[in-house]
Amino acid sequence: MQVLQQTTFAETTRGEQLADNVARDSLIIPITRWTKFLAWGLASVLLAAGTWQILVMTNILPTDYFPDIATLVSAWAGLFTDPAFWSALGSTFYTAIVGLILGIVVGVPVGIAVGRNDILFHATRFIFEFARPVPTVALIPVIVLFFGIGVEAKLLLVFLAVVFPLVVQTVYGVRDVDPVALDTATVLRLNRWRRLIQVLLPASGPYIMTGIRITASIALLVSVSTEIIIGAPGLGLAITNAENSYALDRMYALIAMTGIIGVVLNVVVTSVEKRTSAWARVAEEGN
Repeated sequence: MQVLQQTTFAETTRGEQLADNVARDSLIIPITRWTKFLAWGLASVLLAAGTWQILVMTNILPTDYFPDIATLVSAWAGLFTDPAFWSALGSTFYTAIVGLILGIVVGVPVGIAVGRNDILFHATRFIFEFARPVPTVALIPVIVLFFGIGVEAKLLLVFLAVVFPLVVQTVYGVRDVDPVALDTATVLRLNRWRRLIQVLLPASGPYIMTGIRITASIALLVSVSTEIIIGAPGLGLAITNAENSYALDRMYALIAMTGIIGVVLNVVVTSVEKRTSAWARVAEEGN
């Protein structure tokens, strides 16, 4: 018994040390990681800009369709003082974020329910796997027919684009939970709520956060694509208007801004994913 207690104490101490190391590294590593990320990002931008400028100067890219870098930078900087740009950005961002949140609110609970019930899992598996790869843009005619081209149509399209991948990701996360952990929860007589909060969600968290990270980019993509196709207010419509008015410098600036927003959104979600899944890294180091 004494040996068992000493072993348990040693394992607990080791686990606490690993957790402390992860907590300490979480403060130090991000500085290095973000420095490298920004350095490589800046280098990539400068390389792409230099290549673009050379291709324009050598007329490989016709200047009628591809402005030089100075013109593009000027147009990009001008967006920050343009109220129309901020209005379009707000519309796109609102649709993407609200649609993503609605997808999480619906998709995660449904995924947990399906993943925990074998009958539901086998009965709905084909439906979710079939619906997940269906392009959301294929549903635009039906959505527009019933909801028009307003915010409601965009929200519904973003929601449909993110909810099915989230359901599938959550289902497989729940079904991958260690049976020993579930048996332990049963032995300890944890009720369903405590089992959900203390066992299922922490264990399936990495799967769920990966699904959120993936669908966050999908939400922005679908929002902008919908605005381009149906003419709903937002960055997509602003890009289309710039193209129709032959303001190519503004069009490229808006496209670049859309990409920057996507990068920022992905960075934010990835940071949240790393923090919420810190326990998984502790488990890997412990093994």
